[in-house]
Amino acid sequence: MAKSIASGIIGEWVARIAGNAPGSGFKATMINEMLIGEIKKLAKNDPALA
Repeated sequence: MAKSIASGIIGEWVARIAGNAPGSGFKATMINEMLIGEIKKLAKNDPALA
């Protein structure tokens, strides 16, 4: 969870620099971090498939 929050903060910072709406970067990167583990499970740890 801490890694997801840290990624969300960095994502928000980058999104704001790019001129995107407040909150968009945080949500996108935090969700991505939370889903990476599930994606790896579905891909059976095959990086090319993931």
